[in-house]
Parts: sequence; C-alpha cells; structure tokens
Amino acid sequence: MLQQFENPFRKLYLWAVHEVLDLKAILEAFEIMDELEEKRRKLMKTIGMTDSQVVAMRPAQTSTAKSMFEVADSQAKAEHLNKTLAA
Repeated sequence: MLQQFENPFRKLYLWAVHEVLDLKAILEAFEIMDELEEKRRKLMKTIGMTDSQVVAMRPAQTSTAKSMFEVADSQAKAEHLNKTLAA
C-alpha cells in the first residue's frame, strides 16, 4: 500500500534542481553569445570596417522571448542570473 504514495518534497526538490540547471544554461548561452559578438567585432575590424559600420552590421533588435529577459549589458546579465542562482 505504501508504494502507491509518492514523496511530494522529492518532486519539489527535483523541480527546483531542474529550474536551477535551466538558469545556468541561460547564463552560459548569454556568455557564449557575448563571446561570438566580440569575435565578430574583431573580425570586422581586421577587415577594416569602422565602428559605425560594425554597429550597423549588427542583427536588428527584435522583440522576442529572449529580449524580455535581456539586461542592458552582459556584465549586468551575469550578475543578475548569479544573484538569482545564489538565492
């Protein structure tokens, strides 16, 4: 009879662990995105483009699900997610 009951605290714990892993994956994705953007900028500068041309070549900012979570700069993104994970 006891085998048909489940521990709700274990389910809550596993849910929380998966949410933390999701947040860490988002943080890693932001870091990789920033690294790729920096590589793109360096490559364009080696070609001889000016700063204004490099900015003009950046993909257009659209309103997406990702943009809802964006903070102004990458350092603020990392700090925000780290605070969230630490809590």
